[in-house]
Amino acid sequence: MNNKQYRVSEWIDPRVEIRCSPIADSGMFARAAINEGETVVVWGGGTVFTTADIEAGKVDDNSTVPIGEGVYLGNPIGTYNRDDDLSDFMNHSCDPNV
Repeated sequence: MNNKQYRVSEWIDPRVEIRCSPIADSGMFARAAINEGETVVVWGGGTVFTTADIEAGKVDDNSTVPIGEGVYLGNPIGTYNRDDDLSDFMNHSCDPNV
């Protein structure tokens, strides 16, 4: 298992904001110029889980982010609130712009 320390919560660059989107209900938009290659979001999670943990139902479904082979940051069942997960509003398309 991975011993590395990870952020407990996400960090989002203050140059971006979440607002109404013409594509989805909400989206992430730049308020100021962001150069190519600059970090915009750093995901966090309260706990490091394995694939086995996920299969055993120990992790809230939409809270996971892979951080290595079979290792994920996420939240235990009952602790994830999507409204607090602002990074989830980033463009996830096949042609992302972030």
